Amino acid sequence: ITLPSDPYQLEDRRLPGKATKVIAENGMVYVSTDSGIVIFDEKGDRTLRELTVLPTALLGGIPDAVKIIDESLWVAIPSANSIIEVDLMDGSYSIQNTVELIDVNDHKIRPVDFIIRNELMLVSSGTTATVNAFVIKPDNQSAAAGQFPLEYLVKDGDISAGQLMLYGQTLYVASGNGDVQVFDISSWLDGKYRETISLKNYFAVTGSIDAIAFGKGALYA
Repeated sequence: ITLPSDPYQLEDRRLPGKATKVIAENGMVYVSTDSGIVIFDEKGDRTLRELTVLPTALLGGIPDAVKIIDESLWVAIPSANSIIEVDLMDGSYSIQNTVELIDVNDHKIRPVDFIIRNELMLVSSGTTATVNAFVIKPDNQSAAAGQFPLEYLVKDGDISAGQLMLYGQTLYVASGNGDVQVFDISSWLDGKYRETISLKNYFAVTGSIDAIAFGKGALYA
């Protein structure tokens, strides 16, 4: 579509499977589907040209959350309890690194969302309602460094750790029926993973919070 204030459809593309996530950056569009990741580039007339599909056989499972960090595409593979790094530099799309999501208690994590800040990776775990820290190392040697649980704000309520947003040292977590929970993770950003991370604030919203976004000084949930 065109401008949000005056939208109209530019193009409609058929995908090889059901789409779950999409990101657009630097004239490129990456779409997670249950058949793999479809990669497009944007042409001069703002329509899309399909470059390739990274199949599930290459990725090791069905992709979900995707992020662009420098010259790499990072992809969450929930069924494999892992997050992989795909090289975007030479066009071969080879897997450069794999983060096996085993938490500090030796439990497997099924990732819902993740954030990468330098060598720190934050991973939300969905219905187990935790946020986990991993230190990224090359050659598949990344390891869990810390974990904190979300807070049950309503007795016997259901919560889940979903979308993450990090602004400065403040982490916002879409927490399902646990509203939007806010944490100060400055100690983790300083590499002090043994320090306790506790709830700093929360925003109560009617209904279940599945997605969050910031815009013009407002939080949207």
